[in-house]
Amino acid sequence: DLERIVHLARLVGAAQDSMSDEIVTRLAGMASNAMCLLDRATRTGVMERMVTVAEKMDQEHILTDFLRCLAGATEEAAHAPLPKGGLTGLWELIKQPET
Repeated sequence: DLERIVHLARLVGAAQDSMSDEIVTRLAGMASNAMCLLDRATRTGVMERMVTVAEKMDQEHILTDFLRCLAGATEEAAHAPLPKGGLTGLWELIKQPET
C-alpha cells in the first residue's frame, strides 16, 4: 500500500541524513573487526567447539535449569525481608552478646 511505501521512503531518507563520514568509518571498522574475529574463530576450530558446547548444554538442559533457578532466586529475594545494613545494622550486631 502507498502509505507503507511513503513511510519506508522517509525511513531511508532519515537513515541517509544521519550517516555522517565518521559513522560510516566506524561501521566499516566494526564490520572489518567482526570479519577478522570470525575468520580467526573459524581457522582455529573455535566455532566447532562452540557448537559442541551448545549442543551439550542443550542435551543436559543447563540453560533451562539455570533460568529456572534464577527465576526461583528472584522470587525468593522479592519475598525476603529487607536487609538491615549500614551503621545501625553494624551497631546492632556489635550489641549482641554472642558476637
